[in-house]
Amino acid sequence: MPGNSRDLDVYDSFVHLEISTSVTSDGEIWENRLGLGSGAIIKSDLNSTLVLTAAHICIPQSLDVDPENNIMSLITATTWHDERFFLTITGIDMVNDLCMLETGFTGLPYIKISRILPVPGDDVYNLAAPYGIFGNKFVLSFKGTYSGKIMDDDEQVYTIPAAPGSSGSPVLNSRGHLIGIIHSSTSVMETIAIGPSTEATLDFVSGF
Repeated sequence: MPGNSRDLDVYDSFVHLEISTSVTSDGEIWENRLGLGSGAIIKSDLNSTLVLTAAHICIPQSLDVDPENNIMSLITATTWHDERFFLTITGIDMVNDLCMLETGFTGLPYIKISRILPVPGDDVYNLAAPYGIFGNKFVLSFKGTYSGKIMDDDEQVYTIPAAPGSSGSPVLNSRGHLIGIIHSSTSVMETIAIGPSTEATLDFVSGF
C-alpha cells in the first residue's frame, strides 16, 4: 500500500459486505446469503458512518424476500478488526454503479476522496475481498496501474485483479486517497478491473 498504510488508516476504513436474510423475530437466524462485496468508509463522525460500494451490491436489499413470514434482507459490514454492524441504503446511482450505505457512530477512520484526477500510468492500490476471502486482521491488497478512461461509458480501467466479491472495493492513488471503486472485471481477463470515473464518484459522494 502507498506510504505507511497504518498512518493512512486504509485498512481500518475497509469493510467486507454480506447481504443475507434474517428472521427478524429473533434477529439471529441467518440463512440464504444473497451476495458478497467490498466497501470503504468515506465519512465517519459523531452522527453517522458512510460506506461507499457498488450499486449492484445494494440491489438485494430492495427486494421483498419474504415479507409474509417477516424475513428481510440485511447488509452487514465487517471490519478487519472483526467488528460488525448493519447498514441501510441512503443513495444509489445505477448509471455509474455507485451506492452509499449508512450506519450510526462507529468511531472508525475514513478514506479521503482525491480531488486530483488520475493520469494513465499512475500506480494504484486496491483492498478487496474477492470470493469472500477476508478475515480478522487479514485483507487482500493489490497494486496495479491506472490505464485510462472508457469515454463512452465514463468508466476507468485498472490493471488490478478482480473477481466476485471485489465489487465496491476502493481504488487508491499513491497518497492513499480514493479515486474510485471497482464494479466489474472483464469476462476474458480477471486482471483488468473497471469502475466509475473519479468525476462521477466525486459527484455522487458530494450529495452526502
